[in-house]
Amino acid sequence: MSIEEALRHEEFPEIDFRDSSRGRQAYVVGSSMAVWEVLMVAETYALDARTTAEHLEWPLRRVEGVMAYIRAHPEDITAALAENDAVNEEELRRRLPNARW
Repeated sequence: MSIEEALRHEEFPEIDFRDSSRGRQAYVVGSSMAVWEVLMVAETYALDARTTAEHLEWPLRRVEGVMAYIRAHPEDITAALAENDAVNEEELRRRLPNARW
């Protein structure tokens, strides 16, 4: 963990950083969800933390912490969302060559 990541984790204890197929990303502590994935869920609920927490079956405080991180570091989330949006069928076939189509 870099010093910057450690400082972010100290400020936002709900956030951890992990290596992924897309490089280092912010994840929610105790879950398999990246922060950008939580944002995608929250957007379906008009960014309402309470409804998002109910959907994910998480404590409200956890979702509020993730949303605070998103507001503080939108550049990280925007980049991850853009990369996710760029994945198309050709890219999936490249990443998953043994998948049945």
